[in-house]
Amino acid sequence: MMLIKTNEHRAMLHKWKLTDAQEAYLKRTKLDMLARIPDTVIDRPFITALLSFFDKERNLFVIGDRKFFPSLEDMTYIYGLPADGVPVVCDVDHGDAERLCQKYFGDTKDLLLQGSFHLVELRKRFENLEEFAPENTVEMHTRAYLLYLLGCTIFSTSGLKVSYRYLYLLEDFDKAGTYAWGAAALAYLFRELAEFTSDIQLWAYEHFPIAIPNSVVFSGNVEIPLCLAWHEKCGKALKDVHHKQRLDEWVKKISEMREDEIIYEPYKNRVIVVPDHLCSSIALGRAQTALICFEIVEHHLPNECYKQFGYQYSDPLARGLKVKTLMHLSNWTHLLLYKIINHPILPRVITAIK
Repeated sequence: MMLIKTNEHRAMLHKWKLTDAQEAYLKRTKLDMLARIPDTVIDRPFITALLSFFDKERNLFVIGDRKFFPSLEDMTYIYGLPADGVPVVCDVDHGDAERLCQKYFGDTKDLLLQGSFHLVELRKRFENLEEFAPENTVEMHTRAYLLYLLGCTIFSTSGLKVSYRYLYLLEDFDKAGTYAWGAAALAYLFRELAEFTSDIQLWAYEHFPIAIPNSVVFSGNVEIPLCLAWHEKCGKALKDVHHKQRLDEWVKKISEMREDEIIYEPYKNRVIVVPDHLCSSIALGRAQTALICFEIVEHHLPNECYKQFGYQYSDPLARGLKVKTLMHLSNWTHLLLYKIINHPILPRVITAIK
């Protein structure tokens, strides 16, 4: 088993400093918590071992007779990403890429390559902004930063690029704040799992204490995103985590985990401060639904991992959950007719707008 590669380029994100005016635009998109997420040192042997237990067909980690998966609940608590909102889809194609680039960035030379923005060029061209720049210039630099942010984090690829389609979603900063970024990020994570090693590692810390490099106890109030608390609590231990155990040792240790070494409901008995705009996302976190990110549609199946959500298999609620997906749609533009609706209890469903 070879050690997986990790996403190295998000470390450059925090060298991009924003002005106060840019920070205000960032808050309107509801992506400001994502921008606060620090770079994570990866325990490669552990992550490689953990991913060997991942069932790609069902988007689950299967360890013996136990099943776990990163959920919408995790995306909201750990990363502060909204799961409730408008699906991340848009009615544009490659022919619109250059038009959008010229409209918002002007010159497309070296910036747009085969329908994607080059992250290095985005940073090189738009990182520095004068404090009292005109409003249209501030908006231009902020959109460039947001593209870089998305391309370095939740929609990361090994090719140092980000799709032009995200620029379409960033045309209106307030509308950008209505999208279900957490659901889209989770759909993309399931499809490109090996690119998101830091995300999986922080998720594992919440559920599998044996993975934590140092004994950490959360006391008092903790704020979303919880990934910040992990960095604050673990400190230097995260930086010294490399190669403490070999890959084969981790595989054995994970496969032999006892019940008392697993936290099925990590958020249940902690005092966690939830921002108002994420309350509906917390309610949606255990929904059986579809995760949508453009042409990607993945299952979100909490009923497959009922113990992770505090249910016994005999519980009527867990037993009665029904699968709701959009996989039958042959024309992806039909996704524009769908949104996630509010509902006070499980299950949440994808419902056509009448």
